[in-house]
Amino acid sequence: AEVDAERKLLQAIFARNEGRMDVALDLLHAAHQELRPDQWLTKSIADLQIVVAHLENGELAQSGALLSEMKRCVKRNSQAGMTMMVQTTAFECMLSSLQGDLSGAKRIGREAVAMVQESGHIVPIVGQVHAVLAGIAYLQNDLDEAQAELDRALHWGERTGITDILFNAYDTQIKLHCAREERKQALAGLQRVRTLYEGTGFADIISVGRAEEAAVHLRLGNLAQAMRWADEAGHDLSDPLPPRSQSIYHILASVYLAAARIKRDSSRLERILELAERLTEQGEQLGQVLPQISALLLQVQALALLGKENQAGSRLTQALTLAEPGKIIRIFADSSPALLDLLRPLAAAQPGNAFLAAVIQAFEQEEPVTPLVDPLTERELEVLGLIATGLSNKQIEACLVVSHNTVRTHIKNLYGKLAVSSRTQAVRKGQDLGLI
Repeated sequence: AEVDAERKLLQAIFARNEGRMDVALDLLHAAHQELRPDQWLTKSIADLQIVVAHLENGELAQSGALLSEMKRCVKRNSQAGMTMMVQTTAFECMLSSLQGDLSGAKRIGREAVAMVQESGHIVPIVGQVHAVLAGIAYLQNDLDEAQAELDRALHWGERTGITDILFNAYDTQIKLHCAREERKQALAGLQRVRTLYEGTGFADIISVGRAEEAAVHLRLGNLAQAMRWADEAGHDLSDPLPPRSQSIYHILASVYLAAARIKRDSSRLERILELAERLTEQGEQLGQVLPQISALLLQVQALALLGKENQAGSRLTQALTLAEPGKIIRIFADSSPALLDLLRPLAAAQPGNAFLAAVIQAFEQEEPVTPLVDPLTERELEVLGLIATGLSNKQIEACLVVSHNTVRTHIKNLYGKLAVSSRTQAVRKGQDLGLI
């Protein structure tokens, strides 16, 4: 019976990674039923897979209930038992974070780390807890603490090759590099993550991985590369939103929003706004606070670009209200410098709001951008926008109906005014200055 149960368990893991969630859950429940009470370790592995399947289905209540039951029943007097307890705790931390309870997630994670230290067992999977704690510290804009937890996660992840640790750790590592303007290191991190997700061989995981890469390129100012993913990935703003793939659509909206900001495409902006509203509603229905905040910030930016400042301010207030209990700061600072123009009036109206002040301070911690002494002309702004969309000089010539030398002159002038020496630097500087 145990061999048959283990076979079902393996089949379920493959089905889950292929996105066939109903099949996976049926196989997992069948495997669980076939195992005897003394086969607790295999039962626990099956239970963890059920937890993951529920999480990927957006079924947070089912995941939470099962995690609580597992922690109550797990036998901690052995290395195997302690390993299972720690892995269960890591998922519990992820769940609490997703629900916006970062303080609770942090407490749970630290208790598990202390328990491992007191047990005397060597439990490499504790690196997964450190990776989650690193992500929490990052969201709360405690970058030094995030780095310290990240170092602990990588200590275990890179020695054991446990992919669950490495996926989470590399994600936070790349975010830290972006926050510190460490461009080369961020791109090197992308290569490490690509090796991991392509190595799985599962189309769904690869699809999410490529979307996450596009998000990093967008953050680094590589709009053309992010747009290439958006145009080629086969996703549409009007697609249904399976919970497992919701992050892809957050990123798709972000990329198209950046492009629409350059072209002021009101039709595209309305479609982005509609998708952002659906994502917000989905986050609210599923009790997923972090995705809900991200979706609200997409709404804020789209509304502002459509000239609907009052509605944008209302959505921004909603996002701040959701973020304040968990001190979720970084989600704002990583969104768009344009948010500052909406945050400052709110802060002026609420001088005693410490959380709002902390959010604004997170923006201001970034390396300050020196305003241009010599502003760009309308034509230079147009050329900068076309560069950001990935057009070559020859394509810009055709678009503007001007000569090769004229385009070269415009590019030379805007490089000089922006104090940059490449297209990527020009786009990044333009974004930081709010020009594109």
